[in-house]
Amino acid sequence: VEEANKLYYQEHRKEFPFAHCWIPSSFVSLESDDTSCITPSGTPSGGSVVSPRKRPARKRKEKEAIRKSKIQEAKDTKFYNLLEQFTKSVTEKDASKAAKDALKAEKFAKKTELEERKVKAMEEMASIERREIERKEKETEMQIMNMNLSEIDDPRQKAYYNQLKNDIISKMLARQDVQDYYPSLDGS
Repeated sequence: VEEANKLYYQEHRKEFPFAHCWIPSSFVSLESDDTSCITPSGTPSGGSVVSPRKRPARKRKEKEAIRKSKIQEAKDTKFYNLLEQFTKSVTEKDASKAAKDALKAEKFAKKTELEERKVKAMEEMASIERREIERKEKETEMQIMNMNLSEIDDPRQKAYYNQLKNDIISKMLARQDVQDYYPSLDGS
């Protein structure tokens, strides 16, 4: 075994890693469980008693440390992935909400514009109706003012039309736009 260890060391420039598996029969008593730990050089050490089939404590600790670091790395990766997914989800929700808000604002603007048009159209219609009523009223007043009262025989009827003429004249004077109030019927 010592020769094999020396050859391995010369060829690979390191000690044989499985030397602990090769226990010389002179050190092992089959009747007793008392075995000494064997160093890679094949000589017994005065250390603790180790079963020849178990890994050395140093190897177990190294493997345990590697396993724990892999578990931690996996947890860190999983946490990072979850955090990334959460961030992406929040970003998508924010973008979706912004798009919905923009759509709502656009709909509101269109609705407001439509309402403004309706109000403007209704005001214009009311203005047209008012002008039409004023035009008809002026036409009626013009007929009353141009009426020849000398042909009316009934004194009550004559008094009624005289009163209407007086009301029309006082209305004209109150407006102070006598020339504009009764435009010629041909011009309108």
